[in-house]
Amino acid sequence: MIITLNIAHHILLFFLVFARVGSCFSLLPGMGDIYIPMHIRLGFGFMASVGVFFPISATFNVRNMNEMNTALLLLSEISIGMLLGLAVHVTLQCAKFMGSILSMQSGLSMSMMFDSSAKQQVDSFGALLTLFCTATLFALDGHLYILESVVKSYNNIEIGAFFANIQDYTTLLIDVLEATFLFGISISMPFITLFSAIYIASGIVSKILPFMQSFLILTPLQILSIIGALSFTISNLAQIFANYFVHNILLLF
Repeated sequence: MIITLNIAHHILLFFLVFARVGSCFSLLPGMGDIYIPMHIRLGFGFMASVGVFFPISATFNVRNMNEMNTALLLLSEISIGMLLGLAVHVTLQCAKFMGSILSMQSGLSMSMMFDSSAKQQVDSFGALLTLFCTATLFALDGHLYILESVVKSYNNIEIGAFFANIQDYTTLLIDVLEATFLFGISISMPFITLFSAIYIASGIVSKILPFMQSFLILTPLQILSIIGALSFTISNLAQIFANYFVHNILLLF
């Protein structure tokens, strides 16, 4: 009887771990995109839960379990996992935001391509930079940082603590949105400065040579400028994004 209760207790603990890890993995970039079936996402979460269960299960302190408490704990863990996964997903949106700025500045805002992660048409630079940053994330083992951070989250976020601290978690998500917006603006500033200089030069030329169609010449110059600038800075952008992502994830969890 004691062995049966012990096994049932460990099964419950495993599903609590799976609730947090699985719900987090179902929203992660690359693994939790719309085009990936839900059972595949949960399969990733299940395998990750099996890998981290035994190292962290000894630190759990779950007592006085009944049907109502179990349901509330599972709902709380799912909410915490979705919050963490959503925060990571929002962090990656700085690439799409930067791409939107570049598209508007270069005159290619109407150049659209299909974004498989969102299943909709988005501007071409936004889709390409999002795909590039997602590939960079996996190439630099960012998913392992995320898994490690989820494990460390048990030290700061106890099991079942979501509803007692829901206001703090809402504030956390707002802070992540603010940091993502500011980071997207900051990494776009060199390109914004470049295009501002081009616009100023074009305005000066149009004043000196009013018969010259300077803005007609400006459009191909804008496109060539953005392609050339991205070609020279793409490796630096990858390094900056990786550092920001890892730093933000470590602070998040």
